[in-house]
Amino acid sequence: MAEITNLSDVRRKREKKRSRRGFALILLILALTVILSLLFSSRSEYGLSSFMDLFQSGNGYPIEAPGGKSKGMYNLDGLLCISSDTDLMMYNSKGAETFSVKHQMADPQVSVNGNMLLMFDQGAKSYALYQNNVPVADGETDYVIYTGAASAKGTFALATRSEDYLSQVSVFDRNKAVKYTWNYSDKIVTCVALSPSGNKLAVSGLYTEDGTIKSQLLLYNNGELVDSRDFDDAVLCSLVFVGESEIRGVSDQGAFLISDKGKLMGEYDYKAQPLAAFYNSTEATVLLLGDYRQTGGYEVVSLKNDINRQSSTFIKGNIHVLKADANNAYILAGSNYYQIDLHSGEHLVEEEAEYIYDLQPIGKGVFAITNEEIVRMEQIEAEDREGTGSVVPEQNKQEEEQEDWKTPEETPSELPEEVPAETPDEEEAVQPEEVLPQTGTAPSEPGL
Repeated sequence: MAEITNLSDVRRKREKKRSRRGFALILLILALTVILSLLFSSRSEYGLSSFMDLFQSGNGYPIEAPGGKSKGMYNLDGLLCISSDTDLMMYNSKGAETFSVKHQMADPQVSVNGNMLLMFDQGAKSYALYQNNVPVADGETDYVIYTGAASAKGTFALATRSEDYLSQVSVFDRNKAVKYTWNYSDKIVTCVALSPSGNKLAVSGLYTEDGTIKSQLLLYNNGELVDSRDFDDAVLCSLVFVGESEIRGVSDQGAFLISDKGKLMGEYDYKAQPLAAFYNSTEATVLLLGDYRQTGGYEVVSLKNDINRQSSTFIKGNIHVLKADANNAYILAGSNYYQIDLHSGEHLVEEEAEYIYDLQPIGKGVFAITNEEIVRMEQIEAEDREGTGSVVPEQNKQEEEQEDWKTPEETPSELPEEVPAETPDEEEAVQPEEVLPQTGTAPSEPGL
């Protein structure tokens, strides 16, 4: 005789199975979250809460600008980082503050590589290393710091003065243990760069010979000197590893591409034009050439990956800020804001923005800071350009999408119209030091 199936019992059994599976899935997600937070940092007091802070909600941009004098804006693996004369702050894409810490640095400088950020006090002794919004290491050197750099793996390098030498470069692991050190009796280190793995190091030293200023580039692999190259009558301003095997460099005389073994792979000569500012990163190398006092502006030159010229154009106004990503340059010059297509040299945006004193592209947005607010502007695509171009807040594009899908409207994020003007700080064109990505002005020749 066939057994009669009770459908109610079957349904209850299925519901219990679903409940158990759902509970198991929740436990798995929690376990993965804890494991990832532990991987983020070995310091448990910063683990889970710091990891979850990355995803906390916010009300979107604009947001209130932090207090203090902004010293720089950076892209830390999608986080917007702002260093001021008193604090280091980090914000996520929704405008939520994910991290804030006060510092005592008189001249804070920042080097970013992947999700690692090294902040050091140039001319003093303190430093701090972060992985995203998690503090990893901090301390003080024995002598004043010239410059520094971080690798994507957490290794970091600091160039300092030494008791018996003009310069000393030390490479540390993320636990602050010294991996190796070099001393230079006749050179002042101007910039350093670490490969993503931290195994390779490039050092630029400035020295004099027979009354002539020279720079020397030294290349190391796992603590061993691989090669060196001299640059006559030149000051090296920037070095950036592109992957593990290539280095892009910028000097006050020209740009170059060199292998990690010292083979020169490409050069770009400025042809006697003065270097006013530069931006050098793994994504782009952009130069501002010319003399503002003579021409009222600069030639903007974009270089290809092989260091040949890609495009050039002219902008008006004295340079304040230069940033770039793989596709565009973003410039504050005079009272104008420019977005320039690096491939064609076309001005996608050119308009007055006298209240903005710093900016940072991240993803498809450009974050700008005024005296009162941090705003997000949407980047202009070349095919979407209208007229002479304009600053387009991110919200404009969102409103168009919302109208199509008939979703609720949000408050637009626009540039403020009435904000007290502040004269841009000339130091915003940054120092000749290793910061990934790097911006800067051509340095004057230091007295030796």
